Amino acid sequence: MVVRDIALYELTGAAVHYCHMSTAESIEAIRQAKKRGANVSCETAPHYFTLNDESVLDYDANFKMNPPPCGLKMTEKRSLKSLWTAQLI
Repeated sequence: MVVRDIALYELTGAAVHYCHMSTAESIEAIRQAKKRGANVSCETAPHYFTLNDESVLDYDANFKMNPPPCGLKMTEKRSLKSLWTAQLI
């Protein structure tokens, strides 16, 4: 969805800011768009560095978030590294 949206923003020349990025694939799409000169930015949140699907197994509302932790992707080295390095761009 991020790739599709970026294509539309590039076509129209609009700017976009993505909130709560949580996957390496989305970060890479944004990084590539920035290299092409697109006016795109993003942010993430601390819970995407520390929580995963096991955090919500007991349906504790304290762990409710949008988007929710995405299975093991949140603990994969690739996604975590992408989130950390994205903080620098």
